[in-house]
Amino acid sequence: MSTPASTASAAAVAPNPRRKLLLRLVFIIVVLALLAWGTWYWLDGRWYASTNDAYAHANIVEVTPLVPGTVTAIDADNNDYVRAGQTLVQFDAADARVALERAEANLALTVRRVRALYAGAGAAQALLATRQVELRRAEQDYARVLKLKGTGAISAQDAQHAGDALAAARAALGAAREQLNSSRAPIAETVLARQPDVLMAAAMLRQAYLDLARTRLLAPVS
Repeated sequence: MSTPASTASAAAVAPNPRRKLLLRLVFIIVVLALLAWGTWYWLDGRWYASTNDAYAHANIVEVTPLVPGTVTAIDADNNDYVRAGQTLVQFDAADARVALERAEANLALTVRRVRALYAGAGAAQALLATRQVELRRAEQDYARVLKLKGTGAISAQDAQHAGDALAAARAALGAAREQLNSSRAPIAETVLARQPDVLMAAAMLRQAYLDLARTRLLAPVS
């Protein structure tokens, strides 16, 4: 016959089913976690190195803007990794765009003006040719008048008119030569693209383009 003391001792020794189930669940979770970690390490984790004093090998370059201006955007900070050509800082480009448009218009006007000089030289050349024809005609007329005057076929007044016409033709030819020389002087026997005014306007356009491009501060290296 059991006593109350022996019954209590047996109850204390008997395992608790709920506790046993909880321990099994904990064990299964730990095993699954270890399996998951082992799988990750084998597939991916073993390729990563870990250290507390590592340094990245990279280029550290100091960049300075080439044009003054108001900063409108900063796209990178100190120690950020950037690629060559990436925008680091953006400056206000409104004035630079206006200057570029002005330079483009100035070049167009300069080319048009120089082309007009070439056209003027061409017109002066044509006028000179016309005056040369007129002079030859006046010389022929005057020679004919002199022959007729010797025979008394024409009056002295008609001969005087012919002489005046010849003098006028010679003067007109001289004026045409001067006009041609004057119109050729600015172009100086050079092509349009090599004209000093055109070269200057083109240089101003290139400078305006550079000033606009420099409103974006770019990374020189990666």
